[in-house]
Amino acid sequence: MIEHLVSYKFKNNLLDDDIKSVLDKLVSMPQSIPEIRHASWHLNSSLEGRDQGYCYLLRLEFDDQFQLEHYLASPAHTALCDDILFPALEDGLNSLIVFDITQ
Repeated sequence: MIEHLVSYKFKNNLLDDDIKSVLDKLVSMPQSIPEIRHASWHLNSSLEGRDQGYCYLLRLEFDDQFQLEHYLASPAHTALCDDILFPALEDGLNSLIVFDITQ
């Protein structure tokens, strides 16, 4: 199994409801990309204050590397990122951090 973790830094002027709408669209991706085994988003609850603005995390699960690669190349994923996600981020593609864990 592979956990695909992506942390986001959204624009400061976005309302919480706007951010939630973007994240809800991301976690609905399994409806159009069946390779995603599970999708969830999380709000950072750390008390350390060291998030550097990366307050939200998307967690996706895949069976294997092939499934992850299919997701990354899928037109549904690309369209969602280009049309909805990147415009909501502080500096587009530069406002996310990706971390994959293979188990």
